[in-house]
Amino acid sequence: MMASKSNDDETQSFVALAKDTAVSHYTIIDKIGSGGMGDVYLAWDTELERTVALKFLHPHLCKDEDCRKRFKREAQATARLDHNNIVTVHEVGEFRDRPYIVMQYVEGHSLRHIIKQGKLSLEQAINLAIQICEGLREAHELGITHRDIKPSNILLDSRGNPKLVDFGLASSVLDCLMTSVPTDCHNIQCY
Repeated sequence: MMASKSNDDETQSFVALAKDTAVSHYTIIDKIGSGGMGDVYLAWDTELERTVALKFLHPHLCKDEDCRKRFKREAQATARLDHNNIVTVHEVGEFRDRPYIVMQYVEGHSLRHIIKQGKLSLEQAINLAIQICEGLREAHELGITHRDIKPSNILLDSRGNPKLVDFGLASSVLDCLMTSVPTDCHNIQCY
């Protein structure tokens, strides 16, 4: 079903992102997660021949211009950061009226998953905490505050190194200059 918009109402229909859907030069492989702002898909980058993660804004939020701006600010804030413990943002785009962010794919599990398994020693926890703090320090030095640090927003790569993700609630020094009143999309909690 194609995205459509009538002149009379704001109702939109969106295409389901199924396996093998082509999004620019990315091919959807599978849905790998969902949060308050969007859905995350594993995809193949046909240009650079690598796996990436594509985060799409939820369809019901695409109608809200403030949510769209916030989604783009998430990408901009994360893209400004260059640190081993922060996920890398490659680009942003839009597919059939749905904004998306292309990010580094982190092969591994969330810290939440590891904690639930009970397989985290005290030494590992301390090492992870130090690395997480190093990533946060990098963000803070650039004027970016994550504001949603929790185990599900920390991914552990295949070597066990943490990567901070989901800067959707992040604020920056630039946000202080904004005069708009927050809308409902600013109160979304990601799980």
